[in-house]
Amino acid sequence: MSRNTHLVLSLLIGASLPVRADAVDDYVKAQMQTLHPPGLSIAVLERGRLIKVAGYGLANVETDTPATPETVYKIASLSKQFLSAAIMLLVQEGKIGLDDKAEKYLNGSPVSWRNITIRNLLTHTSGMVRDPSTTIPTKNSRHPT
Repeated sequence: MSRNTHLVLSLLIGASLPVRADAVDDYVKAQMQTLHPPGLSIAVLERGRLIKVAGYGLANVETDTPATPETVYKIASLSKQFLSAAIMLLVQEGKIGLDDKAEKYLNGSPVSWRNITIRNLLTHTSGMVRDPSTTIPTKNSRHPT
């Protein structure tokens, strides 16, 4: 059975089938030895095809939970700059307007969001309050994001 077939079967049946280490595993493990992250998950695509998924280390150190390809990580505000840059590319292409109402793009938005614009979201002036149940608490958790 080929490595790719092995991987596809593992994904389809959700089983932890034994997989041989490869160059990616070796590289990730070497980097983990150097950088000491508690854990991580990867997906490797080649020409749009998934060729490897893996988890390394721990997803949660306190509970000794292993990282898996399905692990969902809390990344706090790390994605804001990427999302903002992507939105600005759409603005440059004329596909979205800064003064468009957010509800135009967010189906099922609450009535309270009716007047919130894309610009409000990007400049943190929407008045929306951070939901403490889905974010990592900080001393500024009560301030709008």
